[in-house]
Amino acid sequence: MPENFTVIPDLAYSPDHFKHKLNLFLPVDGDSSTEKRPLILFVHGGGWKRGDRNWIRGMYHNVGRTMAKNGFACAVISYRLAILSHVAKTLFALLISSIVMTVFLLLSSLLNILSFSGPLTWVWTNAFVIFFVLCLLALSWFFYIFQGDPFEYQHQLEDVGRSLKYMIDHADEYNIDKSRIFLMGHSAGAHLITLLDLNEDCWRACGLTSSDMSSIRGVVSISGPYNLGRLNKHPLYRQWYIVPAFGIAADTTSLRKASPLTYVRPKSHPFLLLNAAWDFHLPRDAKEFQLALEKVGNRVEMANASMTHGSIIHEIGTTKDRVSPIIIDFIARCLSEKA
Repeated sequence: MPENFTVIPDLAYSPDHFKHKLNLFLPVDGDSSTEKRPLILFVHGGGWKRGDRNWIRGMYHNVGRTMAKNGFACAVISYRLAILSHVAKTLFALLISSIVMTVFLLLSSLLNILSFSGPLTWVWTNAFVIFFVLCLLALSWFFYIFQGDPFEYQHQLEDVGRSLKYMIDHADEYNIDKSRIFLMGHSAGAHLITLLDLNEDCWRACGLTSSDMSSIRGVVSISGPYNLGRLNKHPLYRQWYIVPAFGIAADTTSLRKASPLTYVRPKSHPFLLLNAAWDFHLPRDAKEFQLALEKVGNRVEMANASMTHGSIIHEIGTTKDRVSPIIIDFIARCLSEKA
């Protein structure tokens, strides 16, 4: 197993947008081996509207490093993002401000009672000023975090497909075996890779061919939503996730069209479905997806870890990592089988 890795940052897989870049992590052997490496294409999550290959001081670099140290090339990509509407941003900011203000008033009241200082005049005279300051701070934060252009999931699928096509076309330049490729994604990224893999119209629209798709040996999907109708049932989730990425007019029909569950077919690639113990409703999605895939004869493996929706991906490569051994074992077994 290689002990070291190198990274080639900011490779442009398309010239059309500043988000069309990837970081490529490559294993480095001490004996300078020229053996071509399998590739893992990793797509980050973030509710379709936030995140980046370098998100928060390289949060997703852990995935690239860990896979490269285990002998795989790993491309960690960025893609265009959806955004919240200004109305939704404002409502969420006001909600957070109100919660903070309520906590502040309760603590102030408690301190005032304990100090036996009389009426709460000083609290109320300052409360409104502090409330509006907090609102402004929360609004500024929301508008900063969710700034960008209103790209919906179709654009994101196109970006994932373009990045895959780039890596296939340039595999020889990076000593990559383009006949041994794995798709891997977390949360919204898991939705995108499974939809791209299963929906022929999607990958053909990205310029991928049947030959390109035959190079995929497996799909690692971590905490993904596979039935968007279930996500849409919760009013808060609809405003926070569905409307930005799938449109304000998203309904049962359009969300079924955007759900990987709809495109389950025989003879698909092997799937590894990973979920956390604290993962919202997503384990139910995964079970439904698993049963549908198995019903038509596909190979599916499932695993759960006692982690949260975020830590299941963020702690890969750390001492708390519980999923990378499962992922590496799945990939190794897929590679040992005849394509």
